Amino acid sequence: MRVVLGFVLALCVGIGTYFGSAQAAGAVALIAGAWTEKTASMGPTCSARDTRNEGTVRRGSYVRYCGPSRAVLRVDGKLFRIKHGNCNGNGVGFGLLGYDGSWPHGRGMWLRLQRAGTDEMYWQVRAGRYSVIDGEVQLPGYGSLPHTGSAIVAKHGKSLRGTFSLGSPANPVTGRFTCG
Repeated sequence: MRVVLGFVLALCVGIGTYFGSAQAAGAVALIAGAWTEKTASMGPTCSARDTRNEGTVRRGSYVRYCGPSRAVLRVDGKLFRIKHGNCNGNGVGFGLLGYDGSWPHGRGMWLRLQRAGTDEMYWQVRAGRYSVIDGEVQLPGYGSLPHTGSAIVAKHGKSLRGTFSLGSPANPVTGRFTCG
């Protein structure tokens, strides 16, 4: 990252010098430096330990889900593949989420699952039918997306696979996930 930042700053100074203005070079360098800093600091990263332990890492207004789990979402006919996630406790989480007006928002989702027909709140995800009672879905190019609906989880070898549908039947967010 330092090499890229140094290259961007050198390029900006070169552009300013070409146009004959040190102030222009400084302004362009300042803007480029702020841009590269924001993209470089977008959320925490998963360590090897976080991935192995299927951890959830929080930094500032970002949350990143670590682990071997993955999800595919379909919105308006577009597919979004999200690598890295976990299926811990009473929900599933994948990718990166940004909160509190952080920009850019993340590319991920988390869903709180509740066994259909029960009031159970504390259990491990296992095969069965679920209500999605809360969550967050953040994808590039989309504002607010639905985050309640239903899910079905089935055992597949040593892992679990699930499908879900969020929002109204007229324009749902649908997808699938694999745990483990």
